[in-house]
Amino acid sequence: MLRITTAYRPDIDGLRPIAVIAVVMFHLDPTFLPGGFTGVDVFFVISGYVVTASLLKRQGEALPEFLLGFYGRRIARIVPALAVMLCVSLLLYILFIPMLPWQEKPDFLTGAYAFIGASNIYLLLAGTDYFFGPANLNPWLHTWSLGIEEQYYLLAPPLVFWWLWRRETTGTWALLPLGLCARLSFAACLWLQGEDANLAFYLVFTRFWELASGALLCMTQASGPESQRLPPWGVTGLATLGVVLLAITLQTTEEMAMPLPGALLSVAGTLLLLCAGRHGPTGVWSRMLSLPPMVAIGRISYSLYLWHWPVFVGLRWTLELESTSARILAVVLSLVLAMLSYRWVEQPTRHAAWLTHAPSARALAASLLLMLSGLALGWVLWEARTHLSFSKVTTWNERWSRMWDMSGTDYSPCSVSHEVEGLIRTRKPAHCDHTESSLPLHGMRLFAPGDSHTMHLAPAFEHLASEGMTVTSLAKAGCGYLLAGRPMASRTPVDCLHFNEARMRELLSRTRPGDWVLLSSLRMKRYEIRDYLTPTTSLMEDEARLWLEPLLAKGLRVIITAPLPLFPERVWRCVDPWLAGKSSCRTGLSRKRDELLARRATHLTALQELVARYPAVQLWDPFPLLCPDGEYCRAIQKGIPVYSDGDHLTPHGVRLIYPSLVALLRNTPDEGEESTRSHVLPDPDGSGAGPHDRGLPRGSSLAN
Repeated sequence: MLRITTAYRPDIDGLRPIAVIAVVMFHLDPTFLPGGFTGVDVFFVISGYVVTASLLKRQGEALPEFLLGFYGRRIARIVPALAVMLCVSLLLYILFIPMLPWQEKPDFLTGAYAFIGASNIYLLLAGTDYFFGPANLNPWLHTWSLGIEEQYYLLAPPLVFWWLWRRETTGTWALLPLGLCARLSFAACLWLQGEDANLAFYLVFTRFWELASGALLCMTQASGPESQRLPPWGVTGLATLGVVLLAITLQTTEEMAMPLPGALLSVAGTLLLLCAGRHGPTGVWSRMLSLPPMVAIGRISYSLYLWHWPVFVGLRWTLELESTSARILAVVLSLVLAMLSYRWVEQPTRHAAWLTHAPSARALAASLLLMLSGLALGWVLWEARTHLSFSKVTTWNERWSRMWDMSGTDYSPCSVSHEVEGLIRTRKPAHCDHTESSLPLHGMRLFAPGDSHTMHLAPAFEHLASEGMTVTSLAKAGCGYLLAGRPMASRTPVDCLHFNEARMRELLSRTRPGDWVLLSSLRMKRYEIRDYLTPTTSLMEDEARLWLEPLLAKGLRVIITAPLPLFPERVWRCVDPWLAGKSSCRTGLSRKRDELLARRATHLTALQELVARYPAVQLWDPFPLLCPDGEYCRAIQKGIPVYSDGDHLTPHGVRLIYPSLVALLRNTPDEGEESTRSHVLPDPDGSGAGPHDRGLPRGSSLAN
């Protein structure tokens, strides 16, 4: 028989605070505990150990009863508190967090996937880097680890049942299936770490070995002889080594080392402490872990983990987490919510008689109903967001949409027809009020390959088509054309090379000599980007030979955009009054002109040298129009947003630079406001009123 102890182990509850406090400290400020994110790995090992111990107590049950009973108890333990956190934070997110209409991968979907234990899969598919700055504003980023645990619960119980069934006849060989899965998981994790770090980080198959290590320890202890007990000095030695390993990993592990080799020390340290604690409070470390304050925090650790991240994200959106007072508020609020969740959600559902008497049937049914209800509620809230939200960005999204339709307005000589073929959109003049020969741009054709910095010129493309030009865009977000600081053959994103090759074929097949090609892309790093290549002469020559010379050989005329001003903060994060007071909004929406010129100097020089070598290529530099003479450049000018984020223009921003684009296309110099008046786009709302007249804040509080 197995030696399964039913005695409560306070040292395990005392070990959980080490994990959760480490994670909280890292999320509060990574400088507090640089390797604090490995607290999640501590949780994984503890979960594998504790869950296996609960399974071993069910020996003798048939497989259906064994599995259904386990899943009923696990769902009742995990889902209610998770669902409450998701529903409450989702409602607050919908009400107060601005959402852009063109977001293809909104943070909301992370929460939706978390209801079914798959947020790690969504984050992986969305290409979310856990350690990258923008992820700090996703309220449900932390649920990735819960997704891994829930998926582990689908895989591990059948393997434990196999061991319980076969251990008497095959001995230690019964551990082979679980041990083999753990070994394969470790090998897959090690291999993928060098191939695709996100796959290694988010997949349950690459994290399985961490939870399985706790399971294997529990099973080995349960089947070992009673004589395998350590003397007190041995227990203290094991625990001390475990504490040292945890201290090293929490303080020194680097982000790039995750999950391997970064998780090795945290897993090993946790296993040593679990092994030592099995012998009872015979050592100093076991006694410390069993202290009432440690045990108390351990009991609310699940709820604390659930709530701390939405609280931190909410404060980042509003007050930020830079000041000491804000950080104290964040911790206190997280603790209060964790205690309320533990008292009123976790405990009632764990000890409710109607669940404990028939957990496999009632808990499964009730929890699945709760999950589906949460998903339905989330979907309803999401669909109604423009009616429910207090955010001006969400409810007035026509001011922020890069694809704002300018056709059919009273200033247009022609209406505009659209032909869409996948990512290729062609705008043509139609139903013109004048004869075609009198149209300013009659017969001209423009092709625009690029990334989202081509897409944000859509209002200009609409107006060009309304004046007689046919405009075809071949753009895909993230896949720029003729980048100054990165080869177009870069595998970031992985499918950009294939798209660029197909885009070149389309350009060569659709164009004819004399057509214009506009190359507008993000060609320099944003403020938050950590790594980006510096343009070199050899790189630009190679890129020109591959991606520019084929266009010129066909007799096409090319316009390349110079780098635009970039800003550290995103304008849409600062429009609402409860967000505008943040220090990042006060300082991140304006930058000294000299600083912005210096940031783009290297890239601009590389492009100027490129243009000098090819007479059919012109450089379009809207910088002076977006950043008029003065000491500072501003993302909001005269109360009107010129940028939608830190580097994409609003329709109003496009309106400012449109005259210079028309001057280039007509091959005439821009002679000033009077000569280009007919080519100036109207205000985005068509009324001539500034945004502050419709409720947007005046620029004084945002642009300073």
